[in-house]
Amino acid sequence: MGVLLFDLYGLFMQLQTPQGRQKVEQAFNLNAQNVSTAEFWHSYRALRHNLDAGIWDYAHYLQVLQQELGAHAPVSVTDFLQADAFSCSQNVPEMVQWLNELTTAGTKVALLSNIPTQLLALIKQSQPWLAQFTPSFFSCEIGLAKPDPAIYEYVTKKLAVNKSEILFFDDTLENTLSAKEYGWQVHHFTDISRAKKTVTAFLASEIDADDQGNKIHG
Repeated sequence: MGVLLFDLYGLFMQLQTPQGRQKVEQAFNLNAQNVSTAEFWHSYRALRHNLDAGIWDYAHYLQVLQQELGAHAPVSVTDFLQADAFSCSQNVPEMVQWLNELTTAGTKVALLSNIPTQLLALIKQSQPWLAQFTPSFFSCEIGLAKPDPAIYEYVTKKLAVNKSEILFFDDTLENTLSAKEYGWQVHHFTDISRAKKTVTAFLASEIDADDQGNKIHG
């Protein structure tokens, strides 16, 4: 049976809103850092990989971020973590409802997300529906992060299926391209309606493959 493998943010969880980004900027004390907003957000994202992979905690991430930007004004790690968590705390109700429908129908649904350790702990508490993904793979627990092909290899082995039996959804084009090159079927997520059509076609192809197998062995 094929597996639907979903990313988390940009699909089931909302990307950072302007209000959320503002809170992060305030927690970083951006106005006192002599750093532009564009410079801050470029480095914030460019340095995120090691935080997501669990190699760095927020304290070390902030230290490197400040060094990269030449920012010397004090920043509270606790305040920054709380602001970062707030900016990533809203789910997408229609996607959560779709998840409920998929799992109720018995569809195999798994999760692969880049997320830091401390943020993951907070999200698990506030979003109990995450337990419907079986299994869930989080970069901070694996020590690898997308788009590293090694994380795709790890997930494939854990799911115990062929590469071609995995349909992967991610809103980041770089991740879908690397996953496709690795051998997964992929869908660059832009909206739920297109995703649903892709799932319908994927599941139909799985049924057709099973029917062909039954005819061969029947």
